[in-house]
Amino acid sequence: AIELAPTHWETQVMYADYYARDVGDRALFERLLRGVIDAPLDPASTYYFEDLVAQDDAKRLLAKIDSLFP
Repeated sequence: AIELAPTHWETQVMYADYYARDVGDRALFERLLRGVIDAPLDPASTYYFEDLVAQDDAKRLLAKIDSLFP
């Protein structure tokens, strides 16, 4: 899914949340979420509001990184 739509940010958040956490890959988790947070958003994009939600989700998950990866 990431290869097909690399700028659909919610996919990257889900990959971090479900895959990186499941395999215990903190570096991948952090890299994916920081990429979403740092991504420039286009207000003219059809997915602008979804992307805002994805950035909020990424920030929320990144704030919990220490408890998710003890």
